[in-house]
Amino acid sequence: MSVHTRLHPQQPADFHTGLRVNRAALLGLFEDSLLARTGLIDAAALRARLLGVHPDPNALRGLDATFGCEVWLRSRAGRAPSPVSAATGGPP
Repeated sequence: MSVHTRLHPQQPADFHTGLRVNRAALLGLFEDSLLARTGLIDAAALRARLLGVHPDPNALRGLDATFGCEVWLRSRAGRAPSPVSAATGGPP
């Protein structure tokens, strides 16, 4: 299995399982979003996308950069680790 396959599941079932398992942590990340405070994202629209039905994994593919930017901005602002990093054991 290649690194690309492990990091980017190719099967819709893997995508949906990952979203279901991590949805609460992803929503928690944007409860008090620094990106939303600065007007760079619409937190309500992002929340709606996370809560929506996505038969095609490509529907949320572009959000990984948004998640990364939020985590990076929080780390620069000296805020507490995000729920995503706490849930995954990864860096804030």
